[in-house]
Amino acid sequence: MLTFGQRLKLIRKEAGLTQLELAEQLMVNVQTVSKWECDTSMPDISQIVPLAAILDVTTDSLLGVGTNEKADREKLIEQINGLGWTYNCQTYENNADYKAYELYKSYIKKYPLDYWGKFHCSQFILSYISNSNGGEKYKIPSNEESELYNEGQRLLQTIISQDKDPQRLIYARRLLVDYHLYKDEYTKAEAVAMEIPDIYDLRRSKVLEINNKKKNYERCLTIAKANMNLFADAYLNCLETWARRISILGNVRKKEAIDAWLYYEETARLVYKLEKTFSAYRVVILAMCHRSNDYIAISDFENAMAVIEGIRDFAIQHYKWVKENGERMENELGEIKELTQNTLKRSYFLSLGEPDNIIDRDPRFRKCQEDIEALN
Repeated sequence: MLTFGQRLKLIRKEAGLTQLELAEQLMVNVQTVSKWECDTSMPDISQIVPLAAILDVTTDSLLGVGTNEKADREKLIEQINGLGWTYNCQTYENNADYKAYELYKSYIKKYPLDYWGKFHCSQFILSYISNSNGGEKYKIPSNEESELYNEGQRLLQTIISQDKDPQRLIYARRLLVDYHLYKDEYTKAEAVAMEIPDIYDLRRSKVLEINNKKKNYERCLTIAKANMNLFADAYLNCLETWARRISILGNVRKKEAIDAWLYYEETARLVYKLEKTFSAYRVVILAMCHRSNDYIAISDFENAMAVIEGIRDFAIQHYKWVKENGERMENELGEIKELTQNTLKRSYFLSLGEPDNIIDRDPRFRKCQEDIEALN
């Protein structure tokens, strides 16, 4: 539990005041404020009310007494959820976003260290002012809009400068980007976006949003393509792991594994359609290879052979496409041929070391090998 001094120091910083600024407003010397924050002395009772007023908090929250944060938060959420029954977001009067902002503002005045409360308060501010367009909806007086905008920004800056929770910091920075975009402040928006961790699409999605509003569509295409590749790779890795885990459980679940490999292959083909790279090609034929292996494991040689022929057909199709369209990919032709030959062998792994294996003797399989060997 925080001492009075610790609480005062945090709330003062939340308010964006230095010890000297607070002291000047209270008309005391800075050493007095320092002693309060070090818990070596307490303010006089006559100073509590003006102190709370300057810091824009309740006296109870300043003293840390007479509050039940859990109960008050539950009541707040219940009130927020009930706004839609009485208010809407399409009018200036009785606006649901504005009412939610007022509820959160009252709440964080009582609980100034609740950073989620500050975040949601800034969310409703931006929703309220950005929905105002002076047309079919409502118009906010410019001075009121400016005050609300600055208040929302201050709340977010407080979270960013004071909060220690990494999740809230990400949310706050992403919302701050939206604030800057509302004012078409692209340079500021980009600076904040670069402070967002470069994991998943947390940063890239905001950078994409910035460039889209700037109408920098070439940059948007580049970012979108990078995002697609990033998530496609992650998704394919998950599908491969899923199929492998089922497959190693044994023949009892091979049919389920075959379905998983097929889904993996179909997804890989979608990625291949977007960009016919060697890596995309490789994923498709290896997915088919695994499916063939599992067919062989349950002695379904007919379907295994059909998959192997599919590998051959897909390989020839890709090989020809590279020769006709991939001028900068011509050096891959040898790799395509070598990989496909090895994949054909791996597609009947049960026959390795067994010359009389049914697949090794299958003329359809031999024809597949010959067709790939004939590529030039």
